[in-house]
Amino acid sequence: MKKVCFLVVILFVTASSIFGQGLVRGKVSDESGEALIGVVVALKSNPAAGVLTDLDGNYTIKIPDAQTQTLVISYVSYKTVEEIITPLAKNQVVLKNVTLSSQNSLQEVEVAAKQVKANEYFMENIKRNSATTIDYISSETMKKTGDPNVVTAVARISGVSVSNGLITIRGIGDRYVKTTLNGSRIPTLDPLTNNIKLDLFPASLVDNIILTKTASADLPGDWAGAYVSVETKDYPDKLTVNVETQLGYNAQTTFKDFISSARSSTDWLGFDNGLRNRTQKELVSSNFAPTQYQQLVALGLGNYYASMGVTGWQDASMMGNTYFKLGLVQLGLLAPAQINDQNAYNAALATYNKDDKQKAFDKIYPPGTNYSNGFANNWIPIQRKAPLNFSQSFSVGNQTTLFNKQLGYLFGFRYNSFVRYDPNGISQRIGPIDQNYAFAQHDDAVISRQTNGWSALFNLAYKLNDKNTISLLFMPNLTGTNDIASYIAASDGSTAQQGDNVRTQNTQFYEQRKQLIYQAKSEHYVPAAKMKVDFNASYTQGNSIAPDFKNISYYYTRDNSTGNLSDILFGPSVGAGIQRYYRYLTDNVLDSRISAEMPISSSTSIRKIKFGGAYLQNDRKSDMYNYILQSGNSVTSPTFASAAAITHYLDQSSFILTNGQTNLVYITDDPARNY
Repeated sequence: MKKVCFLVVILFVTASSIFGQGLVRGKVSDESGEALIGVVVALKSNPAAGVLTDLDGNYTIKIPDAQTQTLVISYVSYKTVEEIITPLAKNQVVLKNVTLSSQNSLQEVEVAAKQVKANEYFMENIKRNSATTIDYISSETMKKTGDPNVVTAVARISGVSVSNGLITIRGIGDRYVKTTLNGSRIPTLDPLTNNIKLDLFPASLVDNIILTKTASADLPGDWAGAYVSVETKDYPDKLTVNVETQLGYNAQTTFKDFISSARSSTDWLGFDNGLRNRTQKELVSSNFAPTQYQQLVALGLGNYYASMGVTGWQDASMMGNTYFKLGLVQLGLLAPAQINDQNAYNAALATYNKDDKQKAFDKIYPPGTNYSNGFANNWIPIQRKAPLNFSQSFSVGNQTTLFNKQLGYLFGFRYNSFVRYDPNGISQRIGPIDQNYAFAQHDDAVISRQTNGWSALFNLAYKLNDKNTISLLFMPNLTGTNDIASYIAASDGSTAQQGDNVRTQNTQFYEQRKQLIYQAKSEHYVPAAKMKVDFNASYTQGNSIAPDFKNISYYYTRDNSTGNLSDILFGPSVGAGIQRYYRYLTDNVLDSRISAEMPISSSTSIRKIKFGGAYLQNDRKSDMYNYILQSGNSVTSPTFASAAAITHYLDQSSFILTNGQTNLVYITDDPARNY
């Protein structure tokens, strides 16, 4: 019974405390509008009934009703403010925002600490206070998951998918996704898409990856899917050294043979030293049939025709016949008075064809010339041993003083080497079936990818004074990828069996990508206007080179009795099955912006106004070249008894002009989309 009475008393007292009080709520900020954390808000009549502002500067305090009260708001190094609260009715809530001004009479006490941007709670706070919809992945998470680069890390964010290194966000990709480094635009390094392969950036040099999914006034408007910002690591507040080594072993690949191609001495550094570059721009015609004009120019009549303004003609045309007759006159084979005498012309032409035409041909196409134009006979993949997958990261950072000013620095470096190999792949290709195209060709595929690359980060931040700071960043990224594939299938699209007509295709594609990123940033505070000014400038030199992308395809039959290969054909014709491509892309981006922020305050609320401008310049040039291997003017058509004969067929001797004939030549078929 006593226990019940005790509970009744407690409930009565609690009800009295609730229904006999009002509430005062508000936010405490400084003169610039920034929230103040830990400000004491108390009743002057009862200092023990005080509260502290939270992380956003907000407070809530209970006020007894029917009594005039005075709120005392105090904070270290700020002037104490007293606010009179008129009597409140029961359950009434009053909003009261307070602005504190600095206390100039106090000696300055500074306690400085850097925010740890790599932690999850930092990004959660950013996300909670952001006016836009954002997603992110932090360095803290990337370390737990072991992601080697940004593209594998960003794929863990909800709504993001990755295909061949390119990201799609909420089903939208390509030009609708913009990628930046620390908020500044960087080049895509791809001539056919505005998306960027984020495997250039190692996870060990990144603090956060932020995806903004809704538009904001301070962001460019040329995107729809997401605005991606890769935030690099900042310097720490104390000496920090980080060393990471990763080794990977694959039972299917490591220390075993895999298909590869000829490598340059610098492939391990992520770029080709020129081994794969083309050496000629102008290639010969496949028919080795110079025109009459070319023949006469080779015989020394170029200046003669130039004096008349003649730069060429059609051999069968009336004017072409006249110009050719004039050439015979200059050679002394036809008298000027007999230029219209058909019998005299026929005799002069017979003499020309017998003696002078061969002289002209030999000058245009010198006997013994090798018309392979420096292209190596490296069409067939080779075998190599696969090493361990390897990754090495190193970073060091600290704060020090320079000329009695605070200087922060960070240096980071990462190198990686990976081999991926699939000897039992299956590839479906589009092929003709009864005049319709469908997924018909099921190929036995052998595929490998070798990746080598390195990245570095140099970050300096210098504090000129309490109101002005400047920071500089340099980040080089280089990566080289070597993709090799070999496909074998029967001519009808099924898996090749004994006695089938077999189609074989080998491709070798090497791509090197490089970005040299330079960034400068400065932050300033103007006390008179209570204004913050930020300036950012970024310049990126980028290039992507695909030197000598080779594609070779051919058919052969397998003898049912012996299993040997025979009757190898490059076909249906040589030119359709053997080609090599070259691509050179230069992509430079300058991105600069300046913004200012200042408070607009009133007695009841605090507002900010932000304004600024931006300038973006993108200079891009792409050159593409296509070289096709074609039969020369030789009347012979070689056949083969084994696949090894392909290498012999493509030997340099097949390109040497002998007695006016050659088996093979390269011709150029450059696409018109060079820009």
